[in-house]
Formats: sequence, C-alpha cells, structure tokens
Amino acid sequence: MTSSEFYSLCKECEQILRMSAPYRTGNLRYNAIKIEIMGNKCRLYVDEKIAPYMEYTNEPWKNGKNPNEGWFDRAADKIARHIAERTKGELYNA
Repeated sequence: MTSSEFYSLCKECEQILRMSAPYRTGNLRYNAIKIEIMGNKCRLYVDEKIAPYMEYTNEPWKNGKNPNEGWFDRAADKIARHIAERTKGELYNA
C-alpha cells in the first residue's frame, strides 16, 4: 500500500466514525473526532476535552434507554471491516 493509499484509507475511516457519531449539536461529530496520520500509523479518536460527554453517548444509562448506546463500538467494528475489505485482509473474533 502506498502512502497515498494509506492516507486515503485513514480518511475513509475518519468519515465512517464521523457519520456514525450521534448528532445533536454537531460538536462530537465535527469538532471532537480527531485524526493523526504519522507515516504508516493512523490515530483516530474522540477528544474528550472537546466532548467530555462522549462516554455517556455510548454507554447504557441508569435511567432509561440510551438511543445511541454502543454507537462507538459499532463504528469501530465497521471501520475494522472496511480496513479488512480494502486491504484484502481477514477479521478474526477473539
């Protein structure tokens, strides 16, 4: 994989995460999701300084049902499948 292809793959994964994020004000989706590409490494994460409530969007609520529960986990799975497809790799369940 060329560096250009790697960069494109990283940006595709960023887009998957952004589009998977719950949307109320747009802060989580458009400001808190960050990507760092350093050579052959890519770091995709949610900056909890910008969206300190992020964990509450993903975890079960004590009172009532969280309509977004598990969104980050589902997004991570979708990203892993996308990477496997694009690199012709395989996923194994641990």
